[in-house]
Amino acid sequence: MPATRRSPLFAMLMLSLALSPGTMLYGQNSTSERILIETTGSKDEIIAAVEDWGGEVTHVYRNLDLIAADVPPSSVGDIRSLPGVEKVNKDVVVPVPQKVGPFNSRGGRCLWGLWTRLLLRV
Repeated sequence: MPATRRSPLFAMLMLSLALSPGTMLYGQNSTSERILIETTGSKDEIIAAVEDWGGEVTHVYRNLDLIAADVPPSSVGDIRSLPGVEKVNKDVVVPVPQKVGPFNSRGGRCLWGLWTRLLLRV
């Protein structure tokens, strides 16, 4: 009987671990490279070239001359040589820092925490 009770709990634990953000690769598979393309020319021509070389444009920024794409690693050099491409950088996910110390919900120092430390000399 205890083995059957653990079975659904174990399955839920494994599912939650598999779907946690730390184990996911942010939509990137092993055969593509996530890049940011800084442009000076027409974005339409660059988007068409990325798609022709087997890549996928994931975001086109409206207020910046920037395109985010997943491309095969072999096509990064070709994309760099396109007219209108100023820079090609690797797109990385920067994790949000964990909450540390006496901070309030907006990320600033909490005066109450500082005052209690001073008064109680903790």
